[in-house]
Amino acid sequence: MFVFALLFATASLFAQNEGFSKVTKKLEKAVHSFKYKPEEKNLQKLEDTFQKSLKSDPAQEHYMWRLMGEAFYFVNVKEKRDFGKAFEYYTKALEMVPESLHAERSVCLYNLGLMYLRGHHVERNLEKAVELFTESSKEGYLPADVAMAKMYNFGLGVEKDFAKADEFYLKLIEQGHNVFSERYSMLYVQANADAPDDVEANNLFEKALVGLFLEESEEVIFKDLMKASDMGHAAAKTTLAELRLAGKFISESSLDLGVAEQLTQNASAKGYVHGIFVQAQIIERSTWGKMFQWDRAKQYWNLYQKAAELGHPLSQCAVGVVYSGEAPPVLSLLKMKPDKEKAYEWFSKAAEQGWPTAKNKALQYKSYAK
Repeated sequence: MFVFALLFATASLFAQNEGFSKVTKKLEKAVHSFKYKPEEKNLQKLEDTFQKSLKSDPAQEHYMWRLMGEAFYFVNVKEKRDFGKAFEYYTKALEMVPESLHAERSVCLYNLGLMYLRGHHVERNLEKAVELFTESSKEGYLPADVAMAKMYNFGLGVEKDFAKADEFYLKLIEQGHNVFSERYSMLYVQANADAPDDVEANNLFEKALVGLFLEESEEVIFKDLMKASDMGHAAAKTTLAELRLAGKFISESSLDLGVAEQLTQNASAKGYVHGIFVQAQIIERSTWGKMFQWDRAKQYWNLYQKAAELGHPLSQCAVGVVYSGEAPPVLSLLKMKPDKEKAYEWFSKAAEQGWPTAKNKALQYKSYAK
């Protein structure tokens, strides 16, 4: 899925519970409760538990400060976020965490980078954000690699460099991070950067992607994507559909799932292979729990096969899963029988493109190869 919002909505890497006191474990639960239900009673419980945990588990104090930063930065209700407190807690955590604890350091560095990127509590400073993301990336934190790919792709705090951005995406794919959707969008931007007929639409699309990355107004982002879509921009059409599929823009009555399907159909007609995949996803979603919609099931199955044949790795995996028999309801709906030899064939094709999940599946079904 095209998940800019998803990739950056939360950067939670809860530490291992082994060796933690019961109070610290309670703090983890309190943070989770407050993030998703930021009510006064949960806030009071959070702060009380935090003070108790500081006394109970002083060796893990850096982790507690980081948890508190997460509570106020990633609270589910945006109006309840407190960027000042979040910045204070993350800064304190970074000062206290031992350099040997790379996982903890990397999360703090990344989240502080987000704050400098988006101007949360501090004045926006793209160069500082790049500095923090780079350090976090060196510590091994995958979301920091995603951020750096975007910084290079959009020229935020660094010179725009498509090749450098793609290096990060390929590195992420090799490590099992699902950024195929984003990479397709970025490659589309690159391919159309100098196309005279598409310059305006491409600029609008890129502006919308930057807006998603910076968490700017959804209304503005939606309008930019719609404008680019109306001008025939295939990636904009597909992105609108993906965001709608992920639950974004639901309030926009003009973008229901039927319209989203039409958008991907238009993108597919222009030869945008990722549009074919998303169209298949939308149709598949519409058949959930409806075991007699064979015509619709056949439609999305044909689309997955078409995209797979065109080299789309996620579609190749989807086709492999169906042939493997690991999704019995889908097999039943499609009136098919498992074919593990074909499953191996498709998993292998996706594995050749570096998709680790497909590599594991190909190994699993290797014995069925000819």
